[in-house]
Amino acid sequence: MLHASAPSASNSSISEVIEMKSGFLKVSCRDCGNEVVIFKRATSTIACRVCGATLVQPAGGNAKLVGCTVVEALQ
Repeated sequence: MLHASAPSASNSSISEVIEMKSGFLKVSCRDCGNEVVIFKRATSTIACRVCGATLVQPAGGNAKLVGCTVVEALQ
């Protein structure tokens, strides 16, 4: 059997792993700037409570960020 070698750990890969473990994200609406906390695997469409713009759409795994930008990954 062939085994793939383990990838070397670097600072960037460690930070990616930390972000991947987080289930919640703080996002900012692109239209009005309102910040909201969402579950990154949302199963329904999430709209901004201030302006009504669509922020997140379900995508079968991690939700697709449509009208927002990530502010931070929460732990």
